[in-house]
Amino acid sequence: EQCVSEMALAGFTGSEIGNKYPQDVSVLKHKLDVRGLQICNAWFSTLFTSEPYEVTIKNFIAHRDRLYALGARVIGVDIVEEALAFARRNALANGVDPAPAFLAMDWRRPALAKGSMDFVWGGDIMYERRFVQPVLALFARVLKQGGRAWVAEPGREVYQAFLQGLDSGGWRGRRVHVQKVDALYAQTVPVTVAVWEIARGPRA
Repeated sequence: EQCVSEMALAGFTGSEIGNKYPQDVSVLKHKLDVRGLQICNAWFSTLFTSEPYEVTIKNFIAHRDRLYALGARVIGVDIVEEALAFARRNALANGVDPAPAFLAMDWRRPALAKGSMDFVWGGDIMYERRFVQPVLALFARVLKQGGRAWVAEPGREVYQAFLQGLDSGGWRGRRVHVQKVDALYAQTVPVTVAVWEIARGPRA
């Protein structure tokens, strides 16, 4: 309630669905209506490569109908190539040299040779618990002996599941950097970003 109240006070009229929002449509709609807010979008993960087509379609229709009941009238789609375009601009803006090569890739089916990487960098990649094992499997495949991964995360609760999952694959994690940074969009509190180093071996 604090979040949606502050949105309304700041002059916003719409919001995406956060993972702490009530799941009951009638409860959430009431909280929004009294503040003059409506839902405009919510993340949906399509799993065409790992689940039957019909299952994903059924789940999407249920997702769509729930959002419609909450006032949403537009379907938002995340396109991977768009994310790569922003990554290219970010690399240019920060003078990364040599310039990286960008590849659209499903990390569950990595188009990279085994043991081909000395270092892997991941920026805010842990959104859901189901990402934990695929990410660790990617590290196990592509990192060379003694290789390391650095993962930046902005304090998402789900990242604790990632840290807890390290032991199962013989990994260890240590926090190597913490910094408050300005958000990409207007908000009063800076974002605290932690960088974790992931490598093989027992936890220190």
